Amino acid sequence: MFVYVSAAAVSVVSISRSEYGGFILPMVFIGSWITDSFAFFCGSFFGKHKLIPRVSPKKTVEGSVGGTVFCCLFTALYGFVVSAAAGIAVDYAALIGTGLLLSIASQIGDLNASYIKREHGIKDFGDMFPGHGGMLDRFDSVIASVPFLYVLTKFFTYFR
Repeated sequence: MFVYVSAAAVSVVSISRSEYGGFILPMVFIGSWITDSFAFFCGSFFGKHKLIPRVSPKKTVEGSVGGTVFCCLFTALYGFVVSAAAGIAVDYAALIGTGLLLSIASQIGDLNASYIKREHGIKDFGDMFPGHGGMLDRFDSVIASVPFLYVLTKFFTYFR
């Protein structure tokens, strides 16, 4: 866990120090939180097929797909807002592709945390946020996706 969390922290610092890092870093939060929120809503309304019931019994394939679709849409919308507000050029294809990959990384991080909790027989990693668990429960998907975003910044140029 130390290496896992440390890699995320180093990635946050590295991204924030890069050119356009102030615009790139929010993408990890948008990706993780939009995916999580819309996976919940889409799964609640349309979910019929369980994703990995032994790890997380309430997550559905429909929720996973819905979270990913909305993540791609919101990532493109974020690019539009940045372009309009800062007057810089945006590569929408790179943003949407990154939204897709961030959504997948985010869901893997969430499922990984669920697996660890299930293996240890615990519901939450803490009680910092009543009804929502601890800090790791709130940021499990961010912690998994931010190193991934850092790697993607080496291959894609989002803003010019």
